[in-house]
Amino acid sequence: MAPQTKKVTGTLPQDESHLAIQCASAFLTVDGSSPTLKSPLAFTTAVTRITMPGKAISVDLAPSVDMQISEDVNFASYTVIPANDEVEFGIGEIDYIYIKGSLAGGTLYFRFNTLV
Repeated sequence: MAPQTKKVTGTLPQDESHLAIQCASAFLTVDGSSPTLKSPLAFTTAVTRITMPGKAISVDLAPSVDMQISEDVNFASYTVIPANDEVEFGIGEIDYIYIKGSLAGGTLYFRFNTLV
């Protein structure tokens, strides 16, 4: 006999240790700054700061051109998101991310996955 499963509304799924797994249940297309930056966002080869909104657990980024992203405003270290790719980053304790075009400006489409 197969085990019965029951969907309980308003609870988080649990891992094998019975600890709640945080899952995104909504998303935002604006950052946490004031005034807000909105998706789609035009960017250049100059540094742009994006502020993580409260309750965001990850961010999806999709640039139209190769784009550098860093947690460091000086870009001492960074990664490159290729043009027309979509990448998800966990946020954790990060307050800001910094972006700039690798060789040219473009458009960034972004979405913050949030807890309600």
